[in-house]
Amino acid sequence: GSFSNIPIGFIPLGATNTISQTLYPKSENKVQTISDATLAILQGETMPLDVLQIKGEQEQPVFALNGLRWGSYQDAAAKSTKYWYLGPLKTRAAHLFSTLKVPVEAAPEAWEEAQISAVELSISTQNRQPDLGRLLDSMSICIEPDTISKSEFISLGVEKTRDAQLCPKDGQILHVSRCNIRLPEGTGGHFSIDSEEYDAMSVDVTLLPRKLLFFCHPAQKEKFSQSSPASP
Repeated sequence: GSFSNIPIGFIPLGATNTISQTLYPKSENKVQTISDATLAILQGETMPLDVLQIKGEQEQPVFALNGLRWGSYQDAAAKSTKYWYLGPLKTRAAHLFSTLKVPVEAAPEAWEEAQISAVELSISTQNRQPDLGRLLDSMSICIEPDTISKSEFISLGVEKTRDAQLCPKDGQILHVSRCNIRLPEGTGGHFSIDSEEYDAMSVDVTLLPRKLLFFCHPAQKEKFSQSSPASP
């Protein structure tokens, strides 16, 4: 929709803002970060970021800039204090995201089916370290094996409070543009979608690449515009 072409100014007012780490230079000074964000809007430099559309069978779609988590780590984190995300902009953002349209598929896709047992499953965008010159668009799925000791669970859980998208060395990583999560009948628990809780259910997750424009610091755009080693 036309909203997709309107740049969004993101002012990081909370304690933990994953997107602000992409858009603005890292700074321990919160006032400096807010100043950088305000200046970025005036300078007019923009960066396209990916969006995930997450849709249940009978639900309205939910849109995410960071991703979806489901499993034991997320359940543990949900019991602690939730961190800020979008603040007063939540309602406006919900209306903005609702205008996004999924591109019509030109041809049937090749699906690969797998039954998994995992301590946690997470689906993430590339927005944390975007490659603006990339040739292929994808989201990352991390499947963490459930063969883990109590001490490993605790230590990794602490790390995930600082980095929710951390995928351990023994985790399986898949790069896809779309996936279906089919949960067994009677499955309880919750998904965490951009740090908001939703009842766990079978969902279809679709990547909407470079769907929204955000104002950003020029240095950050230059940093993420440099070709990765794998690119020509």
